[in-house]
Amino acid sequence: MNDRSCAGDGASPHDSDLLRRHRRGDRSAFAALVERHEGALLRYATRLSGDSEIAQDAVQEAFLNLARQQGVTPDSPQAWLFRVTRNRALDRIKKEARMRTKEAKAARPEVVPEERDPLEQGEAHCAISAQLEKLLPEVREALALKVLEGLSYRQIAEITGHSVGKVGTLIHEGLSQLARGLRSAGVV
Repeated sequence: MNDRSCAGDGASPHDSDLLRRHRRGDRSAFAALVERHEGALLRYATRLSGDSEIAQDAVQEAFLNLARQQGVTPDSPQAWLFRVTRNRALDRIKKEARMRTKEAKAARPEVVPEERDPLEQGEAHCAISAQLEKLLPEVREALALKVLEGLSYRQIAEITGHSVGKVGTLIHEGLSQLARGLRSAGVV
């Protein structure tokens, strides 16, 4: 389902061809782009936002924007989609945070994290998830893009707007903090 190129940049040259075909009116070409990237984008946006509804909206907006981009062909549709998904999810998170701040004056609502079934996922998975939640959002985001999506440091830098060096630092920090937390929790 998730077609990754061996070229090293993670974006199949076929993506650009599909985008060109879509712009010439081939609906199946755009459907192929959606099928190829939707799952990874949803996982990324859900991890970034902690909310599947925000994730679905962000991914849908990214694909709509791509469909409407008639004059510009992204060099890497995959990186472009990740960047737009990230921006939409972060915009929605900020908007919801402002709304929660206003509502907090009357009564502070409790934010319920995504429910996890420890029996289903196992204790180790729960411990890892708990430690990931303790990481700074930008560290967690870099780790998710690297470990879960298999993107290169260059692609992560393109998506997040950080330098490649900063991405390396974030990933190193995240892995170190994760290892320390798991050791202190007795998992490793």
